[in-house]
Amino acid sequence: AGIILTIGMAVDTNVLIFERIREELASGKTLFNSTREGFSKAFITIFDANVTTLITALILMKFGSGPIQGFAYTLAIGIVASRFTGIFMSRIFFDMMTKDHTVKELGGFAPKPPRTLDFWGLRKKAVVFSAVMVILSLAVIFGKGSDMLSVDFTGGNSLIYDVKSDSITQDSVKTNLKNAGFNNPSVVFKSGIGSDIKQLEVTVKETHDNFDDISENAALFDKIDALVRGDVAADQAPRVGQLSVGGVVGEEFTKQALIAVLLSLVAIFLYITLRFESIFAVGAIAALTHDTLIAIGIYVLIGNQISLPVIAALLTIIGYSLNDTIVVFDRIRENSDQIKKKTIIEIMNGSINST
Repeated sequence: AGIILTIGMAVDTNVLIFERIREELASGKTLFNSTREGFSKAFITIFDANVTTLITALILMKFGSGPIQGFAYTLAIGIVASRFTGIFMSRIFFDMMTKDHTVKELGGFAPKPPRTLDFWGLRKKAVVFSAVMVILSLAVIFGKGSDMLSVDFTGGNSLIYDVKSDSITQDSVKTNLKNAGFNNPSVVFKSGIGSDIKQLEVTVKETHDNFDDISENAALFDKIDALVRGDVAADQAPRVGQLSVGGVVGEEFTKQALIAVLLSLVAIFLYITLRFESIFAVGAIAALTHDTLIAIGIYVLIGNQISLPVIAALLTIIGYSLNDTIVVFDRIRENSDQIKKKTIIEIMNGSINST
């Protein structure tokens, strides 16, 4: 997830620079001057977008655990590396191409017709759509409760089977587990890609008392195996994976994840307030919350559970959301010097269209 976010942000860095150069060329400047202005104007935007993400990465390094900490280290290294290539190396190549100060064109940088979509006019429809999505997501999240959390956070055992027999159904497995004394087990079928074999994930919150006792661990797994298969032969539902997490460890993972995310939000709020205004910070946090809630709601609705790797994926969504938000904010700030000529609505619409 950290590598994917790094790639996305590295591409965004170049796109921001290229778009700025295109805008300067469209205003009639030479390629040399357009390149200088393009890099200069894009730098502040890139700097703000990456610092906010880097702050998050540093906090996750300190307070995260497992995949979350790995995500943070990977992302931090990637941000530093991509800034060097995006701002320094790209500039060298452009300087080499723009030695002739009289050239006014560059292949692929032809001006585009201006966009004039009235985003402000669409706000009511957007608010209704977002409100419906967020309310539905919250309903799913609160409806599932702790059942939406994997054993990474609750503790327990998660076992995966490749099911080849049609006689093994979700209801039959859940009934067998409940009759055996397991409390509210989770049984989810997932279709394997490009295969007729269905994958069954069984999660039980119950666990053995001593994790160091391998025989006790094996006995619990064997018991669940028998309940999943029923009268079906073992080769029709082989167990292909399992994960065990102690309850105390799960609680600690939950605590660390919440602390890391909350501290990240506070740091983002303070930085954006420092660089822009507090109302911008409120908007950025609202956007992060909006995007993350909808992602969680849909993910849980289709039968999945939140695990540590999923948290890393959600942090990737937060990274992209924050990056795009900062890009728009920066353009609004830049265009705010037109406030005597245009209304704030016109400035906002123009800024969103240009980004």
